[in-house]
Amino acid sequence: MGATEILAGGGEDLSEDDFKEFLEMLQTGSKRLSNMIEDFLFVVKLESGELFQKMEKRNSYLSPQRLLESITVHYAARLKAKMSL
Repeated sequence: MGATEILAGGGEDLSEDDFKEFLEMLQTGSKRLSNMIEDFLFVVKLESGELFQKMEKRNSYLSPQRLLESITVHYAARLKAKMSL
């Protein structure tokens, strides 16, 4: 925000290199903010169940339910094999 305040205040006395540096700061900050928003929206979709509902509607091969069932079957078989030793 500091860069925007300086540029909005005129910035006539800035050198070309300083001006470019402030623009790069703005670009970096914008990308970081965009990533944070995308992460936040992803968490909201996870917590609301929206993401899982979409996956179930699509009947995706890698649905969370199928993945958990596969893992459970795999490790149950391994545990059974170890217990019979």
